[in-house]
Amino acid sequence: MPKEFGIDLARSLSVLAEPPLIVFVSAFNVYAIEAFELYAMDCLLKPFDNSRLAQTLELRLEEHLDQQAA
Repeated sequence: MPKEFGIDLARSLSVLAEPPLIVFVSAFNVYAIEAFELYAMDCLLKPFDNSRLAQTLELRLEEHLDQQAA
């Protein structure tokens, strides 16, 4: 994101009635706490492997979507 940081975008979206599901991907762990304060589903620190990404998609996001559907 050349002109904006992801955390800034998430902050601006957090005021929506239904903010989007966000998974942060960063090489900098200093953003992790604020990401979770903005209700991020997960924060992946680079480098990460495919199994870690799959875990986020399968467990966290699917669980959240299932709860919303119920």
